Amino acid sequence: MPIAYPYKFSDWYGYDKDCATLTGFLHGNPSAFAADMCNQLSSQGTYYHDGSGTYPTTGDIVYVDSAGNTPLNGGSGMNWPYFPSGPQPPDGWFRITGSTGTVQSQSNCP
Repeated sequence: MPIAYPYKFSDWYGYDKDCATLTGFLHGNPSAFAADMCNQLSSQGTYYHDGSGTYPTTGDIVYVDSAGNTPLNGGSGMNWPYFPSGPQPPDGWFRITGSTGTVQSQSNCP
């Protein structure tokens, strides 16, 4: 008697497009001013991005939840610093404009 499998190979076609891998990173308080980004002393929480690096870069989408359901809203333009783990100053910051969570620019802290 042949074994009955619950799924056909064709059932999985395109499945990888539905499963995005998100990378968590520590973020600080937002500000409309880039000058405020590298002066923060500690992170405030975790956000997630769909890029391949440790931190978000231009074109990545940042989410407030690990499931990727809620993009970070930058309104008319906000900047967020990102931090390495441990008690460290920020490594850099990114800017988002609008409600899609798409990073418009990114810069490193000195």
